[in-house]
Amino acid sequence: MINQIDYPTGPAATPRALSVRFFGVGDAGCRALAQLERAGFPGAEFIAVNTDTFALHAGGAKHQLALGARATHGLGAGGDMQLGHTAAQEGLDVMREWCRGTDLVFFVAGLGGGTGSGATPVLARLARECEALVLVLATLPFEFEPSARQRNAASALEQIKAAADAVVTLPLGKMLPLTGENPGAAQSFTLAYELLGQAVAGMGRLLFGEPLFKLDFANFRAAFRGRHCESAFATVTASGPNRAHEIVEKLVTHPLLEQGRVLTDATSMLVSFAAAGDVALNEISRVMEDLNRQYPHAHPLFGAVQDATLGDELLVTIFAARHSSSKHAIPLHAVPHAAPAPAPAPVPAPVPTVTSAPAPVLAPISAPLSPEPRVDATSTATAPTSLLPAISAVPGVRTPAADEVAPAAAPALPARTSRTAGTAAPRRKAPRPEQQQLPLEAATKGCFERCEPSLFNGEDLDIPTFTRRRVALN
Repeated sequence: MINQIDYPTGPAATPRALSVRFFGVGDAGCRALAQLERAGFPGAEFIAVNTDTFALHAGGAKHQLALGARATHGLGAGGDMQLGHTAAQEGLDVMREWCRGTDLVFFVAGLGGGTGSGATPVLARLARECEALVLVLATLPFEFEPSARQRNAASALEQIKAAADAVVTLPLGKMLPLTGENPGAAQSFTLAYELLGQAVAGMGRLLFGEPLFKLDFANFRAAFRGRHCESAFATVTASGPNRAHEIVEKLVTHPLLEQGRVLTDATSMLVSFAAAGDVALNEISRVMEDLNRQYPHAHPLFGAVQDATLGDELLVTIFAARHSSSKHAIPLHAVPHAAPAPAPAPVPAPVPTVTSAPAPVLAPISAPLSPEPRVDATSTATAPTSLLPAISAVPGVRTPAADEVAPAAAPALPARTSRTAGTAAPRRKAPRPEQQQLPLEAATKGCFERCEPSLFNGEDLDIPTFTRRRVALN
């Protein structure tokens, strides 16, 4: 006889849906929301966030949040990052209510402007404080855009990496090879939003698709949580019997992965497989073995799902995270630096006119010279006689005889002793300028010759002062 044992039972577990919210920040982020809404995140909410209320209402998003009513008056940030930052501070209370209790938060923004660059770091930090997993999808400017936008994007990217768990970047310049030879502006931005949608769809399949190799939210969070890194992504498809080999070739030559250089620098990797039917194990094995062999430091994590819309194609989305952004975020040559101004050429001193005036007579020096004065070896040959007693007191200097002293009528130019060689090099000594008496004639009164002179203290004030006082002019 089998005894029936009644085990204690608790309340039945109720399934809990994953809470996901997308925030499009700024003009570019709001325009991308419509494409991301079709990417395949069941139950996700999409909220448009902007400082430009006109663009916000024109976008037609179901949920809208206007930032910075006091700072911007609803007219936008005008490319000013600081104004976007201030506007985000005004909306923290409303954003906190949106982020509270959310498991996964996406921020979508175009970096380089004012709202996307200034507000996204503030909002991402708030979402992390609410214990959500925060991922940022950001587009980076074209290389031909103004340097101010390049600097804003570079500064905002560093702030976002410090605030969010990870940021997935899409450099618009690296996207051009995918758009054809001469794409239009609207076509390029449409493709950018489609590529962001492919990245979101790759994540959505892993979390909500029919799993073959399950990757739950805990694994997904472990791949991104606290990485503070920059991630690049790519989505490739292939069909036919050799589609696994073709997938690997497309990945290592993809423009968004910089022809495999991003995978070489990757510190972690997330690979999403999707196919209409059952994905063959040898195909998954072939792709993962090739990635492990070529990029052993990437530590790839993968999942596989079924997607009936793919037909006979194998679709692979890869996210490669790396902590250095020096080669991927903003090229150094994209931000011009002002070259230092060249030093002005030295202006030569004016050479005074040499006159044949007699040299001035110097008074004898009665005070002793300071110890070890600097005296040229040849200067005694032309020194005045009155200086010879003082010079003779200097050790090591020979005093010439009186008949050896040259006449002082025309001072000779002494030679200069070279500091680097033992031989004496000639040195031209500038002569002392002399003040000369100009040959001025006595001033006349002209038409005032017959007038009474203006006398004061015996001086005729009608005569110029320099003439009366015989002041020499030069």
